[in-house]
Amino acid sequence: KKFEIKTASAKKEQLEATIGKSSGDAQASSVKIEELAASIASGEADLKAATTVRGKEAQDFATSESELVEVIDTLGRAITVIEREMAKNPAAFAQVDTSSLHGLLDSLGAVVDAAALSSADKQ
Repeated sequence: KKFEIKTASAKKEQLEATIGKSSGDAQASSVKIEELAASIASGEADLKAATTVRGKEAQDFATSESELVEVIDTLGRAITVIEREMAKNPAAFAQVDTSSLHGLLDSLGAVVDAAALSSADKQ
């Protein structure tokens, strides 16, 4: 009978140690869960902010793109008109001071380059 009591006491101590370890593990897990929940909340806030910024940038891009497409269309029509008029009366355009025309073309090229359009769009 003494042996059974001694064995039961040892088993009790072993179980109490297991309970203590499990309680510590549970507390550590609770802390880890809180840290992960805070990290998730922070990540969600960052995602929301990035989504807002991306939406604004996309809207700005769409506005700029539509303006540039309109300018390119206008320039294309102007080139067509100039070419048609040059075909009708080439001598009239020969009298035009071309130094300012080169400056205009350089300026337009700079605008198109600044808009970061592809070479296909520049044409």
